[in-house]
Amino acid sequence: MNISILTVGSRGDVQPFLALAVGLKDAGHSVNFAANPEFKDFIESRGIKFDLIRNNPMDILKDEYKDTPYKERRKIYYHFMTNWINDGIEAAKNSDLIIFTPVYHVGYHVAQKLEIPVVKCSYVPYTPTKEFPNPFLKSVPAFLNKTSYLVSQFFEWQIIKKNINKLRKELLDLKPIPFYGLLHKQHKEKMPVIYGYSESVIPRPKDWPGWIYVTGYWFLKDLESYSPAKELEDFINNGSQPLFFDIGSLGQYSEQIISKILSVLLKTEYRIVANPGGADISKLNKPGKIFFVDGSVPHAYILPKVRAVISHGGPGTVAAVLRAGKPLTVVPTYGDHKFWGNRVHAIGAGTLPLFTANLTDEQILKRVNELMTNNTLRENAEKLGEKIRNENGVEKAVEVIENLMRGKG
Repeated sequence: MNISILTVGSRGDVQPFLALAVGLKDAGHSVNFAANPEFKDFIESRGIKFDLIRNNPMDILKDEYKDTPYKERRKIYYHFMTNWINDGIEAAKNSDLIIFTPVYHVGYHVAQKLEIPVVKCSYVPYTPTKEFPNPFLKSVPAFLNKTSYLVSQFFEWQIIKKNINKLRKELLDLKPIPFYGLLHKQHKEKMPVIYGYSESVIPRPKDWPGWIYVTGYWFLKDLESYSPAKELEDFINNGSQPLFFDIGSLGQYSEQIISKILSVLLKTEYRIVANPGGADISKLNKPGKIFFVDGSVPHAYILPKVRAVISHGGPGTVAAVLRAGKPLTVVPTYGDHKFWGNRVHAIGAGTLPLFTANLTDEQILKRVNELMTNNTLRENAEKLGEKIRNENGVEKAVEVIENLMRGKG
């Protein structure tokens, strides 16, 4: 079977799906992976064919667009979507199956144009349910959980409807999507959705239909063989077990918060390994007390060696921390980060999130001391980590995909 996986975005939007690609390849399928150019070597080093998709959506957040008016940003994004569709068609034109991700939301239209079966894969739940609210909303009463998805998705559709339908008509020669929205249409068509997270973290809701699957997390196994720089290894081994502070790839957009938190952490007794995610915090350097790393140091190496983690709460980072069995404090940056922070706390594997609005030194100290010294959190995290490590999320997802293509889904 020839399978195309289409995505754009940050490393967190690529890595889980690359793990899935490797699993499909190992099962005997031909896989090509289309993504932004910065991931070419990352993908090809796993023996997976790379195809180019231009324009990373993260580029909209760059300083050069900071003062761009909203209407101009919409034009830029329209240009991005045009390139995504054209590049996706080129990458997937000879496929038996297209797999696309939420960030590459135009994948559905590409598949429809090519008349190729399609599966959506995600690491964040977005299918409406009564059991928990839309992960991207800040606060919702429990009785409005399902409504939160329906209303949010409806209004999101109204924002992009004009541009999507223009692309469908002028670029793809397809009929417009009705006013009620794309996700409603996909649900009506029973389009398969596979979620790559653990049911130990979010149990599968009882009100989800049978074409929605939860398989367990998708991890790249080869990252476990990483060889660190001697300086990093020496820092870890020469002193107490450090705290890992990891803001992912969002540091350049959160420098003030990162500086504030690290300034407080440096006053504690704890040693720190920090990935500031591009933030300029060189003035906070204290040799022997803090060691800076970047995103090239894999979680599979660093997490087993630390005592606990403070993170922005991106789903890929949360997955890696939980798999390693480490207690976690989330500092929500945007989007679904608060959802994951609250979820980790609810299952007893971390503290309450550390919200950035009106953040005080006292709040930071309280969270970090609980994180580093609470034995119940540590035991819960270790038990959960063992469960997750015993799951075979990639293998289960491959089995689901193969059954769907055989008509057994």
